[in-house]
Amino acid sequence: MVASRRLARLIAPLPDFKEQLGYRLSGESSRHRTFRDRYKGERCFIIGTGPSLNSTNLEALSGEYTFAVKSYIFSGIEHFNLSPSFFCWSDRGTLIKSLPYLLPLIPEGMTCFFPFAVRDQVNHFLGSGRRNIFFIRDIYEWNVHRGLFSADPTDLLHCSGSVIVDYCIPLAIYMGFKQIYLVGCDHSIGPNGVRHFDGRREPLSGVSTPWDIITQAYQVVAGYAIDHGIQIFNAIIGGVLDVFPRVSLQDVVLDSAVLR
Repeated sequence: MVASRRLARLIAPLPDFKEQLGYRLSGESSRHRTFRDRYKGERCFIIGTGPSLNSTNLEALSGEYTFAVKSYIFSGIEHFNLSPSFFCWSDRGTLIKSLPYLLPLIPEGMTCFFPFAVRDQVNHFLGSGRRNIFFIRDIYEWNVHRGLFSADPTDLLHCSGSVIVDYCIPLAIYMGFKQIYLVGCDHSIGPNGVRHFDGRREPLSGVSTPWDIITQAYQVVAGYAIDHGIQIFNAIIGGVLDVFPRVSLQDVVLDSAVLR
């Protein structure tokens, strides 16, 4: 595992030094440090957008720390009656196209993480200086499956083709969460070609990352988690993701309720 990570670093793409300088001068790195180990030892739930969400009791997570992504912001909050703690969007193109509609959809108190590369555009539409919006510097190429994975948002994150791996899991690790549960990350196409809980058959970008690439990225993350004493569980109803051990979301939530 260590040797493979060393090899991956050798073949890593060169960073954009102009963007790197802009990032350092922006103060975003210092802002990110306020999250370091803030939730040390706690657990969180990362919510994908797969059709299995329609069979999942997300309201049961209302008292938990939750991450949500992309299209959840458009209809998931109202549909599932759950406003996530954190919201992540790593795909720059679809984010820029969606900016004119986002402002009224972001609940007060929800913390958002967007790419630093589109910081100016985000600030133009959503207003600069918003304390609940943070910007992540990343290399926008699929590199995680090659062994390039970082959980330090104060430096640089690598992309995988899935915002779950790009932002959600690294941020959860950085924040100190020791148990991470994946929900709605089906990793498969449902009946009638449906990919998302809202009935869509295509991703927002129109381009879907090959499943095998994302599977390999999950495997890299799984190795990192083991090395760092972090537990990642598959709490998805159905789906084909088999990288992480499966658990019943109902049992997880019920057991914690009993302990309280």
